[in-house]
Amino acid sequence: MRNSDDVLVTRSRIAELAGVNRPAVTNWAGRYPDFPQAVDSMATGTGRADLFVAEEVGTWLRRRKIPAPALRDGELPGTTYGDRFLAALGQEHRPNPMTVVGRLLDGRDGLQRADHLDLLIALVYVFGTRMEDDRRYREHLTQSWRHLQYTLVEDGVWPPGRLDDRSAFPDVRRLDDMVRRAAAALQEAEWDQGSAAEALDHLVEFRMEADARGGEILTPSAVRRLIAGLLPESGSVLDPYCRTGELLEACVAAARDRDAGARTDRAGIVARGICGDESGAYLTRMRMRVRGIEPELVGWGALPEPDRFPGTVDRYNRVATNPPFNLRAGAHGWDPDVFRYGVPPAANGNFAWLQLALAALAPEGRAAVLMPDIAAQSMNGAERAIRGRMVQDGAIEALIALPAQLFGRATGVKATLWLLRPPTGHRDEVLFVDAQSFGSMTSRARRELSASEVATLIETHSRWRAARRAGEPFKGRSGFSASVPVAEIARRDHVLTPALYVPTERSPLRGASGRDEVDRLIAELAVRDEAARDADDRAARVLRKWQEER
Repeated sequence: MRNSDDVLVTRSRIAELAGVNRPAVTNWAGRYPDFPQAVDSMATGTGRADLFVAEEVGTWLRRRKIPAPALRDGELPGTTYGDRFLAALGQEHRPNPMTVVGRLLDGRDGLQRADHLDLLIALVYVFGTRMEDDRRYREHLTQSWRHLQYTLVEDGVWPPGRLDDRSAFPDVRRLDDMVRRAAAALQEAEWDQGSAAEALDHLVEFRMEADARGGEILTPSAVRRLIAGLLPESGSVLDPYCRTGELLEACVAAARDRDAGARTDRAGIVARGICGDESGAYLTRMRMRVRGIEPELVGWGALPEPDRFPGTVDRYNRVATNPPFNLRAGAHGWDPDVFRYGVPPAANGNFAWLQLALAALAPEGRAAVLMPDIAAQSMNGAERAIRGRMVQDGAIEALIALPAQLFGRATGVKATLWLLRPPTGHRDEVLFVDAQSFGSMTSRARRELSASEVATLIETHSRWRAARRAGEPFKGRSGFSASVPVAEIARRDHVLTPALYVPTERSPLRGASGRDEVDRLIAELAVRDEAARDADDRAARVLRKWQEER
């Protein structure tokens, strides 16, 4: 059987294998920026036609469902062009998890979307955690909703009555029919554990979109891989706001991948998360258990509070988190060792999360924290002072400005990734990377980083650290990366926006004043941000007074 990694295909061959006409392939390549790049073309001077790696093409085509009128005999609804392409290529082939999920989602039969997704998540979890069980035993677990529900409650991943208490809950017989049909489709797919885990990820993302609970969002998969790749290769991991456990899972998976072939105790990795709410705790357990990981979960709460954070006791090699942006945080009852750089303003908890991550680090550990752009340039007095002390104490290692729209419609706020280290107590340099131009649009609202872009960011950070260890200057890349002395950062009032420090080629249209104009605009934005916060506080005080006087 051929491995598609070794196969190159032309556009005509892609059309033939996918069952479309040649212009359709040209349209895909021209319309979608993320369509696989040719590995050989006329531009190389070889005179050969464009050639593409078949595996990359198949992966891309798996996102494109075949319209019902274009399905061939034997192709079920939900089949993708990628399924057809890879099957025609001669690969040993299992249905793509997203293809099967698409089929399952089409069978809602009047059930509310959130309830239907809960049911499918439950089924995929049972299949994913019982791969080695006897088939007849799995069929027994999935022959009715009651059997399935009992299994989930027994596993500690589903509260009793989660679906039953809803007013739109259908009659049990119809629900049992849906369970059996969906279970039969999963049985037919003959998934491995990785496929079940991938399908569960898709369903969890759909579930969070359907629920739209409090602005909760999943960390994009490419950002997960980036964070895991920037942190140490092994050791315990903590996420103080673990959402559905996606960053915990990414860090454990990265350690497992690096240990592949080595005789190491992979089961010994400590993965601890603090959950935002009860629902997130159940989803975290399900997602991680499907991957053979048993997480340690601690309470839940939407704000960082002293009694929910174990960082003053335990220390971790890796801390990775995507906390809520710009929300209030508890400011009382903290151990001084946690807020060692100062108490954040009551109206904004961004610097609470950053200091929490630092407080939890082991001596050789590293932390990666996603922050809104404003955290790097805020002119709020408390935040500016905390930021300055962190820089001067050597606690900030790098900042990476990420492109907009990574979170799709969930939020339009741009994010910066902060890399933190245990304080060195002396001045050093900080790595700045401006990756705002990275990524390509995969839909009208969502941008995604490619695997090669993620690798570039990880490699840049790795080269910077190697240069620092060797005592050599880091050679950054114009318009992309630079290593900046703390003295220069101090001259800019400890503003940490990467665009300020990454040198760019001067444009004849902009002239020498282009960088000064960027500085001015950033400073103006910070001032406006503070004015907006003050206005919000005044409005809140007026509203409270009005409510008290009613």
